[in-house]
Amino acid sequence: MITNTQKYLVVLVLLVTMLLLVNLLFGNKKLSTENNFGVENVQKFNQKIDSDLNDFREYPGLLKLDISNDSEYRLIYRESSLSKDFFFINYYTNTLTDTLSISNYNLAPPEHRIINGKSQYFLVITTYGSTGTGLSESFDAWYVLNNGKTKEILKYPSFGYVAPGEKYNGYYYSELSVVDTLTDNNDLKLTLTKRVCDLNEITRKLDKCEHNTKYVFYKFDKELELFIFDKNRSEIPEEKILTALPSRDNMPIEQAFDLNFY
Repeated sequence: MITNTQKYLVVLVLLVTMLLLVNLLFGNKKLSTENNFGVENVQKFNQKIDSDLNDFREYPGLLKLDISNDSEYRLIYRESSLSKDFFFINYYTNTLTDTLSISNYNLAPPEHRIINGKSQYFLVITTYGSTGTGLSESFDAWYVLNNGKTKEILKYPSFGYVAPGEKYNGYYYSELSVVDTLTDNNDLKLTLTKRVCDLNEITRKLDKCEHNTKYVFYKFDKELELFIFDKNRSEIPEEKILTALPSRDNMPIEQAFDLNFY
């Protein structure tokens, strides 16, 4: 005969088992205060994102992204098939100050990197523009924080190519590549290289390439919160950075295969 004590123990075991199963199945579905976000921030995260915690990534270390003060930030992001969401958390106040969602409707989610300048960090996000058979282009956008809010301070084409399938001006392939270099005083140097190549009919690889390189410079103005084009040091006007992109809309095909910067 089962006593009341035994019944109580059976019920208790069943309740504990159910609690363990619930925690196992649902315990990590939402960000919690154990992740050191704070209750208010957890609510904001959970309202915006209904996702598993494993979808989140955190950039290692603390970042001085804010140009208005010396606050350090945690950068947390989530990636989907064609977009990325960024979350900026002030480390000292444990406050979620802003979010940034970047959609990229071509090929893949945006790429991002952190540039460490003099007492200032920059978030650089790369997105794709026009894409297709024999056509591709991408753009780099630079971001900072101002009082915890994101601000885009510069954008330019970082890469582009065309390969229309037939030769123009003796060439088969044309591209523009841009390499950025940040100096110790937060000046930005862009190295623009136009390259045109023939196609080896046997190996089907690019052959007989020629190139032309130009340099442009920007000065970071903290008060204006912008990169200012330095026309005295730059070898081409700023507007020619965009027009040098061989894949841009309405680019005459002959001009796309010309090494000059128009």
